[in-house]
Amino acid sequence: MKMYIKATEFLGILSAYYSELFGHEVKVESECYHDIEGYGLNAMPISKVRFSYETEIKIYNHTVTQTNELSTEDIKDAFSKILEQYDVENIRNEVCESDRYNSSLDFIGVELTLREKQKCMGLRQ
Repeated sequence: MKMYIKATEFLGILSAYYSELFGHEVKVESECYHDIEGYGLNAMPISKVRFSYETEIKIYNHTVTQTNELSTEDIKDAFSKILEQYDVENIRNEVCESDRYNSSLDFIGVELTLREKQKCMGLRQ
């Protein structure tokens, strides 16, 4: 089964999940960028999205802002817990280029590939 979630809703769900998990307000943000895959003549720019949130930590009595990046596995685990009856098999980020002459990218949403969790049957005594 596939599920599509718009970017603002996706970031809101992740922010709420991590806020509940850590017990304080967390704001998950997205950053789009180009990555080069392949070598030489086969090199192609690929649009990617980085998800992260910031926390403050103390180092030698100084408050420092730490940026924590969320991996694809972190997001899969989070959504597998949020969507209790499904496991997330794949996440495909949707990015669009604003126009041909400007290289800015916009994160527009996510497509999740879901698999229903197997129910465990046990014998009662």
